[in-house]
Amino acid sequence: MVLYITLASCAFLAGWLVYRYDMYEREPWYMVLFAVGLGMGVMFVIGYVEEASLHAISDNPSNALRAVIAATHEESARLIVVFGLAIFIRSQFNDPMDGIIYGCLIGLGMAIDESIFFLKLGGNPDYLPPNEIIRMLGHLLMGGITGFGVGMFRMKMKHWVPAVLGCFSFSVLLHFVWNIIAFETGEMGMATPWMKFWTIIVMFTCMFFFGFLVVLASEWSRRIFAPDEKHRLWGWPFTLLFRKDKGSETE
Repeated sequence: MVLYITLASCAFLAGWLVYRYDMYEREPWYMVLFAVGLGMGVMFVIGYVEEASLHAISDNPSNALRAVIAATHEESARLIVVFGLAIFIRSQFNDPMDGIIYGCLIGLGMAIDESIFFLKLGGNPDYLPPNEIIRMLGHLLMGGITGFGVGMFRMKMKHWVPAVLGCFSFSVLLHFVWNIIAFETGEMGMATPWMKFWTIIVMFTCMFFFGFLVVLASEWSRRIFAPDEKHRLWGWPFTLLFRKDKGSETE
């Protein structure tokens, strides 16, 4: 019981941090819970789809193939679900930040479901392993990156197509590299110096790119919903990325 309370507490904290980014047009609490629950349901289904795909391709899949299947299937599922929210729940998906917010929340739900699966598989340890926290943050960050372009799509902003394709491809690449390192480490029972090096590179690349997208989307949101608001998510030097006299780029 303590284990799952800890998992829920970590998930709540991660969700709260994401919710804080939504400064100018916050999502209602029921949409937050709905998105997380949707992510859990999607991950439950995707697990079976991934297994079917692996067995359809090879009876003895390599770590590289497993990494490719997981990265492409999970990021594709995230992108499809975020697009679904943007199309079918337009009244709530009405902010450039919403692509990131819902992408993160769906990713968080997927991470929770995956963590529960692995914790049960490992015999319910007495404490929450550190890798489960990393799993949670990884899914959350990659979900936000994948969903970023959908916010541009919903607001009819220019260049949303390359933004969607570029962010999706980047998330798949990050996810693939992360997974293959994890699979190889698990198989070897240890992490080599090169594995540790690339793990750090992936983590920092993911965090910094996610941070850049959050700053960008938050500024667009401020211009639409609170143009006179002086308080911003992050101050200097991030504000140097924007010109105060530049409006939102819509078609």
